[in-house]
Amino acid sequence: MEPSTIEILQYLGVIYEDTDTKKEKARFYVPEIFRAGLGFEYARKGRSRIIALKRRILEDAGV
Repeated sequence: MEPSTIEILQYLGVIYEDTDTKKEKARFYVPEIFRAGLGFEYARKGRSRIIALKRRILEDAGV
């Protein structure tokens, strides 16, 4: 994907950059509805990252 396309999708809130990990290669997360519509596939099996994000949001909210 071209950098200009990535910037537009980030601006629109379609994709989110993973800022938690320091990797050489940029990693992005796409909500399920956009992922399916844009034809993206998961890099690996499972949804462990989604569960980790959910836990972090709940912790930040004090739940």
